[in-house]
Amino acid sequence: MEASSLSIFVWGIFFLGMGSSLLLVPGIEEVVGDEFISDKDFMKAAYSRNVDPAFPDRWADIIVRPETTEEVSDIVKIANKYKIHMVPRGGGADLVGGSVSEGGILIDLTRMNQIYEINLDDYYCVVGCGITWASMLSELQKKGMTTGILGPGSGYSATIGGGLSNATVGFSSTKYGVVPDICLGVEVVLPNPDGTIIRTGAASNQYATPFCRYGVAPDFTGLFMGDVGTMGLKCKAFLRLFPDPPIKTTSPNHSGSLPKAAKPSSAFPCVMRSIPSWKIGATKFSASSIVFPSGYLSIRKKCT
Repeated sequence: MEASSLSIFVWGIFFLGMGSSLLLVPGIEEVVGDEFISDKDFMKAAYSRNVDPAFPDRWADIIVRPETTEEVSDIVKIANKYKIHMVPRGGGADLVGGSVSEGGILIDLTRMNQIYEINLDDYYCVVGCGITWASMLSELQKKGMTTGILGPGSGYSATIGGGLSNATVGFSSTKYGVVPDICLGVEVVLPNPDGTIIRTGAASNQYATPFCRYGVAPDFTGLFMGDVGTMGLKCKAFLRLFPDPPIKTTSPNHSGSLPKAAKPSSAFPCVMRSIPSWKIGATKFSASSIVFPSGYLSIRKKCT
């Protein structure tokens, strides 16, 4: 190669590195379109943090916002081809720094916010993992149904996928368990070079509806619960439904009409903490108080 040609080649590589990150990942724009991909600094900054107060900013190289499972699969194939790491992100409402990425591709799944099915006969619903708890519960309550758990502690703007990925304890978990306990299966894109799409639970059977998690095969759903996105990219979730109870309380009401067994025992002193009502969209969620053992505060004080 002549000196002049070599010089042009070197300077081309230099400007490529200094320019758009999209040039380094050919084909990724064709997957989601120009509108839903960015390598602009202000976008990287917006996605560089969660709500945690301690972790430093981490900037991804590219922000991608797919809408379908097939688009996620194509992104995974491209990332594997060019050996680029990927990090899925939901609502970014976590406190552990899990939904940001230092370089690589940050996959924002919040466009996957559809409710595909609400089955009132077999008591399940099918939702995109990018839907928020507020949006899903607002629609379910119109039909007199609920998932039992009313979202994680990080708030109603958190997504279903985040709750599953972090095995979150949420409101009503004392009755219904952690978020994965209401999950009947998931549709997942594996992070392999083929971007394989699989379903778990009864949804893996083409002749069955996703009404149960067990009995079809080993509990493959459990592999993707609490995995913080490392085992695969969750795109759809099949969730258990329950009739929405007309009355919800976490403490004895003012009339004192709760059964004796449900009231705080004098042998187990408790402290009461008020929680204000809040309103999200057209649906109002409120709680009067939560009961904590009196020793909780002293134990917490020693730990902190």
